[in-house]
Amino acid sequence: MTTSLTFLCAARKRTAQEMEQYLFQTMAGGGYLCYENEFGIDHRIADWWTRLNHIFNQARPHMKVRRMLPNRGGVVWQDGTIRTIWTFADYGMEVAAKDQVEKLEGQKTCAVAGGGKIRLPAWGVHRVCG
Repeated sequence: MTTSLTFLCAARKRTAQEMEQYLFQTMAGGGYLCYENEFGIDHRIADWWTRLNHIFNQARPHMKVRRMLPNRGGVVWQDGTIRTIWTFADYGMEVAAKDQVEKLEGQKTCAVAGGGKIRLPAWGVHRVCG
């Protein structure tokens, strides 16, 4: 997995969903992809690209120590008491009652029920504080 690198690439014969997932996985490793020719003459960037940039900007300050989830199902970054979890597949985990879990959704966050067993869906980014 690549970490802390930026790649400039031309995504030939890739769907928007594939490009989104490649960018997501690269961000999960702390890196970044810059896609050539992915915006029109009006310089409008795809909504998914903008959303992932906002998520990355929220997550990046807490991405200090990295480990992979089982079966390469995602990446967990630790920064003191804050864990940032990037999931490539559905992931179930146990959360302490005192922990706060939130999903990063673009420029906002959404609280997730905490305490006990929770399920994090694939292709999501969650922050666990506590």
